[in-house]
Amino acid sequence: MKYLFVGDIHGDITITEYVLNKFENTHKIFFIGDLVDSFQFSIIEQVECLLLVLEAAEHKKCVYIPVNHEFNYLGPKDICRCSGFNSVTDAHLIHLKNRLLNVFTYFYFDKENKILVTHAGLTKSLIKYYKITVDNIEEILTKWSHDYTSPFYYIGRSRFGKDDIGGPLWCDWNREFENCNWLTQILGHSSALSNKEKHDKKFGIRYFDQTYNIDCLLRTIEFLEFDTDTQKFTIIH
Repeated sequence: MKYLFVGDIHGDITITEYVLNKFENTHKIFFIGDLVDSFQFSIIEQVECLLLVLEAAEHKKCVYIPVNHEFNYLGPKDICRCSGFNSVTDAHLIHLKNRLLNVFTYFYFDKENKILVTHAGLTKSLIKYYKITVDNIEEILTKWSHDYTSPFYYIGRSRFGKDDIGGPLWCDWNREFENCNWLTQILGHSSALSNKEKHDKKFGIRYFDQTYNIDCLLRTIEFLEFDTDTQKFTIIH
């Protein structure tokens, strides 16, 4: 089996259609990036992009991992509000709320290959403090994802939150994130800074500390592929 991981979309219908049309029969597709709150695409385009992914997820054609910008509209406003909020977008998404909450896969963990897929990453300090292991990570993250007061929704101070460090929906890869040695992580959410740039393309997918940061689609179109048979990661276009 091959996995395809798609980074922060932010309303780009062209990329969304391309991915679904080209890879739906050959890959298990994961959308792990923000679909709305774009400064580049119109609100109508953003909503249409979200609908494409929503309908694909409902028909089991992709896995849709929720993100802070979607929870901007779906979660409690005093907890989940973030930059980019737009009242017009909010009005468009009201009638989609239940469908979205029903289809979300809050995280994905491949236990055999020890790969964790979230929007922003699970940092080492949370792993250590809550004694998270390969055997209990799914149980803990599932419990957290259904509790808006849990570490899953923590917003660190580097993202203007009140918590010491961000959780899997909000962790800043540049200023907060540190991985542990038994886990490979795939995330988006944060553009890389030069001190963590390990990929040879300035604006492409970045690899550092057993972590792939795929927040690159607004700069260059790259996707991350994982082959479960060969256990190899490949960057593709």
